[in-house]
This record gives sequence, structure tokens and C-alpha cells, in this order.
Amino acid sequence: VSQVYELVNTSSGTARLGEPTIEVLEGCCPPEPQLSQSSIASGEKTLLAVSMQMHPGMDGPHLFHMTVPVQSPAGEDMLHLYFKGDFGG
Repeated sequence: VSQVYELVNTSSGTARLGEPTIEVLEGCCPPEPQLSQSSIASGEKTLLAVSMQMHPGMDGPHLFHMTVPVQSPAGEDMLHLYFKGDFGG
């Protein structure tokens, strides 16, 4: 399973994205998020990709909360993304 998010900098200056972290809310085995770039100029975009591979024993519902720190001219903030899957056997 792969999900790709396109993040667009709508601020007037450069935005810097910190290292994404993932919290497991249900299930197991969180994926490793990949940012195509961590510094985004005004009006530019970057990709945030998350890929998961299921293996034996990972059946059932999974729910993850990803947090990405964002530093922009407006200050510091956090981007929150939730994604889920139900890998029934």
C-alpha cells in the first residue's frame, strides 16, 4: 500500500519541514515516511510518501498518526495526517 501527499507552500517565504514521526494508534509496524525535500520555497511543492508492506501476523485494522514539524515565516506549526487500513486475511 502506498500513499503520496503533495505539500504546497502557500506562505510568502521558505518553509522548512522537520523529520516526520508516526504514532501507531491501532495495529503495528509503522511505515517509514519519505520527504522528497525538506525546504520549500514560496509556491513550490514537495512530496511526502508512505509505503507499507504487510507480512504474516499483520491482519486487521491499522491506524497511524503522522506529524510533520513546519517552520515558516509565520512561525512554527505541525502538520497532522491520519491514515488507516484494514488488512483482513
